Amino acid sequence: AAKGYQASYSVPLFDETTFIGMLFFNAYQKNVFKTLDLAKLDLYAQLINCLVVNKLQATQMLVGAFRSCLSLVSYKDPETGNHLERMARYTRLIARELAKQGHPGLTDETIEHLFMFAPLHDIGKIGIPDRILRKPGRLDEEEWQIMQTHSTKGREIIDTIAGYLEIATFDQLSLLRNISGSHHE
Repeated sequence: AAKGYQASYSVPLFDETTFIGMLFFNAYQKNVFKTLDLAKLDLYAQLINCLVVNKLQATQMLVGAFRSCLSLVSYKDPETGNHLERMARYTRLIARELAKQGHPGLTDETIEHLFMFAPLHDIGKIGIPDRILRKPGRLDEEEWQIMQTHSTKGREIIDTIAGYLEIATFDQLSLLRNISGSHHE
C-alpha cells in the first residue's frame, strides 16, 4: 500500500513440501488481474519457483560438499569447528552493520551467502600436515610458510570440488573462492 499498489496476486513457493517464500505480482490499478492473467501468472510463478528451487539446491549441495570436507579438518583440529561457527556469526553481524551504513553490494542475499560460506574459509587446512596444524607451540619460520599456504590450498580445493560437481558457473562461486583465498588479506 505504501508503494501505491492497488492490486496484488500472491503465490506461495515450495521446495517439494517445504515453504520457501512468497512471490508477489503487484499492480498500480485496481481489478487488473483477470482469470486469463492469473493463469499466465501461475505459469510464471511455477517457472520462477523451479528457478529458485534449483538455485537453492545447488547452493545447498555446494555448501554440503564443502562442509563435509571441513568436518575432516575438525577431526584433525577440534577447535576449528567452534572457530568456523563463530566466524560465520561475526561475518553476518559485520555485513549487516556495513549494509546499514550503505555499503554497496551487501544485499540480504549476499549477506546470507557470506554467512553460509564464511565457515569454509579454512577448508585449505585439510592440506596442512598434522605436525604443523596441531603443533602446541609457536610455529617456526618454515612451518609458518607452510601454514600460510592453506588459503591457496582452499581455493584449489574449491575449484576441484566445483569441477567435480560441474558447477563452475555457480553464481556465488567467486565469492566462495574469494573468502577462502583472501581471508588473510
